[in-house]
Amino acid sequence: MSNFSFKNKSLYWVFGLMLMAMTIRLKFHLNGNYLLAGVDGPYYPLQVRSLMDKFRLGISDMPLLFMLEAALAFIFKMLFRGSLNESILIAVKFVDIVIPPCAAIPVYLLCREFNLNKKQTNYPCYLMVGYSILNFTTVLLFSNNFQKNAVAVVFIFFYLYFVFRILKYFQKKDVYYAAFILLCCTLTHFGSAAILFFITIIILLSYALTNRQFIRAMNGRRTYILFIPVILFLSALLFFDSTRFERFINLPIRLFESPVILMMLDGQNIADYFNPINFFIPNLLAILAVFLFIRLGKTIKKEVKIFGLSLLIAIFILTSPLIGIEWANRLYMMSYVPIVIVYLILFSEITQRWLIALPVFIFCSLISIVVIRGYASPMLQSISNSAYNEFKLLKNKAILGENTVIVARQDLRILGSWEFRTKGVASYLLTKNDFLQFDAVFFLTQKEGINYTQEPLGAKLKIPANSIRVFQGDFFDLYKVNSLDKNNYVTGIRPLAAGIIINLEKDSFALQNKITGKTKTIIICKNTIFHLLTPNSKLAEGMNVEIWGKGIPFSLNLNAQTIVESK
Repeated sequence: MSNFSFKNKSLYWVFGLMLMAMTIRLKFHLNGNYLLAGVDGPYYPLQVRSLMDKFRLGISDMPLLFMLEAALAFIFKMLFRGSLNESILIAVKFVDIVIPPCAAIPVYLLCREFNLNKKQTNYPCYLMVGYSILNFTTVLLFSNNFQKNAVAVVFIFFYLYFVFRILKYFQKKDVYYAAFILLCCTLTHFGSAAILFFITIIILLSYALTNRQFIRAMNGRRTYILFIPVILFLSALLFFDSTRFERFINLPIRLFESPVILMMLDGQNIADYFNPINFFIPNLLAILAVFLFIRLGKTIKKEVKIFGLSLLIAIFILTSPLIGIEWANRLYMMSYVPIVIVYLILFSEITQRWLIALPVFIFCSLISIVVIRGYASPMLQSISNSAYNEFKLLKNKAILGENTVIVARQDLRILGSWEFRTKGVASYLLTKNDFLQFDAVFFLTQKEGINYTQEPLGAKLKIPANSIRVFQGDFFDLYKVNSLDKNNYVTGIRPLAAGIIINLEKDSFALQNKITGKTKTIIICKNTIFHLLTPNSKLAEGMNVEIWGKGIPFSLNLNAQTIVESK
């Protein structure tokens, strides 16, 4: 393993960069209310409290991060004698501040591997160590309640470090380390592990195609060893979260539904779905990297070339405009991971300064902008502090307990579960059968004090008829629901589209969104189920409907499974 000695002065730069990243994250916590961060609010504290109270997670998820935070919360509670909630919040904030910047350590180790037999390391390599923890994704996204992603990235970089060592040294211990880290990543965050799984396949295929001896040497035992990480990944996913396992299995089909490029050609504003910077900058850097790899030619070592080109392919796939809009933001924001390592390789191999001047300038500019914005920007809170103060008063106007449910926007229902220990359910998940299982069902709407939300454009919570308003404030209205109508609560999943029917044909119709005015083609299938307001009626132009179904790969069209008429 690379020499990790404090006698090496470069380590002080690395820890200095880590300290800078930690201070930015600390600033977010000092100047904001973590319970209101992002769109998930107190999701992490809520999961940790459930684990400590009931020895299980309140919401199905991968458990490793929550187990770590529960252990820290227990230690802090013993040390400081604080309340359970206070100890949990301290533990969650501690992990959020300290762990993500540790991603610089495996990147530094990779830097040492790429420069092992050289007189000195090219200084731009340390620029990439800094960029690994000081970029738009890590500072401006992960700092606002993407904690699982941020912690999983540490495992991703460590995993890629050991994968490179496997390519370079062929030592069994590195295989075991890589398998263990892949398991840890899987138990932390499903999405990050899926990306790692995908990158592993690309590296393996690249190695096999350039090493015919590898294919000839494969036998039953080696094939089994090769598939151990796959088995670990899928087994952990199935055991802890069967829903995500199903999503992963269907991913190759679902990944290309409503692709970004078709959304752009349709005239839709992609900025409503993701930050365009996460699309354009990675593609620009990937194109520059192709040019630089061509300039390197055959001077680069074989294992480094396989590793680098595999990750370059991963960049183009992760930032492809053919990716569906549902997945685009998640994949685009993670593309910085292979970018860091690709440019770490290029900066280690290229000695002509003029060749790397442009990418060095780009990375210096990006880091500078991110650091300035990181120190200047507040924590992104979903609601204002005044709205939060009124939110806490809801318990004085309604009986809220463990067998009552709040139906609301995602951040509000999670906040309700933390403050009042109620259950939270999305409106599209609530069915008539579920309704009967609770002591009381409340619908919560917010009128003012909304800072940030990821609810679909124009989405508005529909209050069922026969509901009683039990609280009316400056920011919130709370309704006690006595019954649910049949049509709107039958599916248990979110509708994929809603609007007005136009251009109705025999097997399809155009659906116009009432907010954007954009149209989408809906395909009526043989098994399509209809729930219309008037019994025995048929679809008609001008009818308001919601559509449940499946997208079609490389198309904006939908195959309708259920069509529900709405008022």
